[in-house]
Amino acid sequence: GVGQDRADLVGNPAISGSRPEQAILSQYFNTKAFALNAPGTFGNTGRNILRGPGTENFDFSLFKNIPVREGRSLQFRAEFFDLFNHPNFGQPVATVTNPNFGKILTANSTRIVQLAVKFVF
Repeated sequence: GVGQDRADLVGNPAISGSRPEQAILSQYFNTKAFALNAPGTFGNTGRNILRGPGTENFDFSLFKNIPVREGRSLQFRAEFFDLFNHPNFGQPVATVTNPNFGKILTANSTRIVQLAVKFVF
């Protein structure tokens, strides 16, 4: 009753078989495997029993040093964050009473390209 209760596990939360990405985002785990705990109880599920989607990230950078004078140079940099633009989804909603329970509603940022020039002396 203080917001720290856990749900009761009444089935298997895993969904077997391959599914299209949209189906995974709309129901990441079997939400029917969880029920509200009885008043005055803590619920029987363990802490952090669900695993969210993994993260796949590949960062890459290129740079070129161009001498200007003795002891001085310009450095041109090109930096790519999440080079292959792989979607990295957030965690599913894990609150049983939330209408979006089991859905993934967020994703990390997409590919970012950053160009820079640096004067080294």
